[in-house]
Amino acid sequence: MLLSIQKITSQKMRFLLNEFKGEHHFDLSELDKKRPSLATRRLATLVLTRSLLVENRLFSLQQAKKVTIHRFKSGKPFLKFPKNINQLIPSISLSHTGPWMACLLSDKKTQAGLDIEDITINRPYKKLSEYAFSKKENEFVSQTGQLGFYRLWTTKEAIAKSRGKGLSDALKIDLGFQLARPLSAAQAEIKTTEGNYHLFQQIIDNSLLLTIAHNK
Repeated sequence: MLLSIQKITSQKMRFLLNEFKGEHHFDLSELDKKRPSLATRRLATLVLTRSLLVENRLFSLQQAKKVTIHRFKSGKPFLKFPKNINQLIPSISLSHTGPWMACLLSDKKTQAGLDIEDITINRPYKKLSEYAFSKKENEFVSQTGQLGFYRLWTTKEAIAKSRGKGLSDALKIDLGFQLARPLSAAQAEIKTTEGNYHLFQQIIDNSLLLTIAHNK
């Protein structure tokens, strides 16, 4: 699996946008906004994808600039490559929160998904938990607070994304009988109502929770 995480406001992202934007045009002032436009955020994730392909020597710069991201009706993203490139087409998972953007590439057999959340943002997590989570999941949130809520939420999202599903399907995944050991560890194997998964979680810069899930 190949992972890239960047702040859209960082100098590194400005460099990547200039280097990998290809035929796309964008206004640099967008990067200074509190919430850049959807078009800018989508271009940023495309640029992260292209840079991953080049940095890992899978594609040349010119080849990578021709790679595009499209979406199924479900919203799941997929990559399109130039016709003359004979490559194993990887699966892609994308996420963004606040200024953060993340891109994960994996082979199709791995079925990996990721989700990121800015854990410094105060949300009405108790109400969200009561609405969306099971009884045991709510007990976990009561014991662990907002961070526990985010650990559950991102796990559900990552698993759903690995299966090509959306938020409604993510909320159906019940992790209650897995608590609390797997979600308090950096890496774990978990069993869910939707299958068995490897789970990885990490807090970055004391502000960003990264969760990756892939099938066993």
